[in-house]
Amino acid sequence: MYLLALETAQQGCSVAIWSNHQCISFEHNQDPRAQTQQILPMIVTVMAAHNLKWSDLDAIAFSRGPGAFSGVRIGATVTQALAWVHHLPVIPVSSLQALAQRAYQTTGIQQVSAVLDARMNEVYCADYQLKDGIMQLQGQEQLLDYQTAEKTLCFPKVGEAAALLGQPNHDGIADARDIAVLGAYDYAQGRSVSAAQALPVYLRDNVWKKIDQQGKP
Repeated sequence: MYLLALETAQQGCSVAIWSNHQCISFEHNQDPRAQTQQILPMIVTVMAAHNLKWSDLDAIAFSRGPGAFSGVRIGATVTQALAWVHHLPVIPVSSLQALAQRAYQTTGIQQVSAVLDARMNEVYCADYQLKDGIMQLQGQEQLLDYQTAEKTLCFPKVGEAAALLGQPNHDGIADARDIAVLGAYDYAQGRSVSAAQALPVYLRDNVWKKIDQQGKP
């Protein structure tokens, strides 16, 4: 099995190839302004590292959000285009779950509340608990203000936005390797979708509005 994984919902962008239960190729660019220019050349690089053709791939996994609006949109658009052209199934992966999985992989912690900065004094957040080596969602993903999030979240907070809720940053940023782990798991469970269903998840329903319009009906 060969899985292409893309992460663009957090800082910068990264690309990985997953095969035989491990990441065999990885590229990362930390500049969030370079996502549009860098994502396709990075894909070419990771595939060329193992002489892979598009026909060798079994699926594409991508970070479907929530996260930075432009990054989430870029990831979904690129995934849809590549999956459509090359007739590949898609595995949408939560960026919050990827953050929780990264915390488990790096520290061994088995219960976390993943937190991403949503700006406007709010955070994207969700609780996760380990099962079968995968951090599984407990409840639902939410967009909450700081005070509500502090009261609602059950577990130690992870992610750069943890500091916004009064807790030191437990771990940093998920990347395409975490998307690959979760994507491979979901693919094995039969949870892939078509290119047309490779949709972004924003949680905030007014991301399209101008700054001075946000928060208004």
